[in-house]
Amino acid sequence: MNNAANRRRRRRPTLEAFSIQMDPDQSSAAGSLYEYNPAMVTNGTSYENGAAEARVQPFSFACELAQGSNQVRISGFANIPELYQRIAESFSIPASQIMYCTLDTPQVDMSKLLGNQLAFNHVIYAHTRGQTKEVRFVKSAETLGLTVSDNKAGGVFVKRVSPNGVLAKVLEQQTNSICAGDLIECINGRSFINSRHMDVVKYLKELPVSSKIVLRLISPEKGVLPGISKRQKRTGAFGKQTIRFTATGAEVMDALNQDQTLALRRLADTVEDFIGIADEELAQSIFDLECRSASKEDFFELLKRHHSEFNFPPRIAEKFWMAYQYYLDALNDFKG
Repeated sequence: MNNAANRRRRRRPTLEAFSIQMDPDQSSAAGSLYEYNPAMVTNGTSYENGAAEARVQPFSFACELAQGSNQVRISGFANIPELYQRIAESFSIPASQIMYCTLDTPQVDMSKLLGNQLAFNHVIYAHTRGQTKEVRFVKSAETLGLTVSDNKAGGVFVKRVSPNGVLAKVLEQQTNSICAGDLIECINGRSFINSRHMDVVKYLKELPVSSKIVLRLISPEKGVLPGISKRQKRTGAFGKQTIRFTATGAEVMDALNQDQTLALRRLADTVEDFIGIADEELAQSIFDLECRSASKEDFFELLKRHHSEFNFPPRIAEKFWMAYQYYLDALNDFKG
């Protein structure tokens, strides 16, 4: 197990910044999805040697506005805020207008959200702010049935409303009042612009049952022909390698496999059982802490250090570790 832990701690190559490339005459029906030259990557990289980090050569990604635009190529970013800034510069809009990005579709499809990972063959669609709306309801139970996420650049949005929960009942009375993809501008007069999704989760969790809640939301801009994806990603390029955005920059690494995805789902379910809101990014953070831990005790200490604001009790921490053990067991069965 120590050898497996060491492999998980290996350093990955950092990404080298590159300039924006834009071809105003290029429509979504022409041009390459991205530019990347694998022959330029240094061979024989040793991930064990932290002093000699290989630098990945220039690359760029195809990008469009979800409501319709010409296609441009975006590059020169090592994190999400930098990506949004490059998109804003290319389309001459304020970066604050970008709510989030979807991959390979202009539809508001929360299963296609750009998160912490970006594959080399993805096409990026940027969704911008549309109309503002307001919804009022009472927190009649601890579980709201809400999943929220953030765009890593100060915007928190609704990712999913589950069929069981307070908000499902609200939607029965107020159809389309809360939709997946709506940006959360403020709650009870408190602004959540320039916030993380954990700020929203913590605020809603701390509200007592029977509290009145006023949500001010911003819907994404609608396209002229919504629901039509003009461009699909090119498959087969670079296998399953992705760029993952971390607090220290961007790293090239393998995409999540089926066992990892299942582990994250179990962690997210446990999070929702405890705080009443499904938080998939918190689940990812917990999984990352588990991968860094040599033992259950190490994980408990890291969990307290990194997520003390949630004050997870021992029984919840045990459930987190159990989900990770299921993942390790499946991994060992596959190798065996």
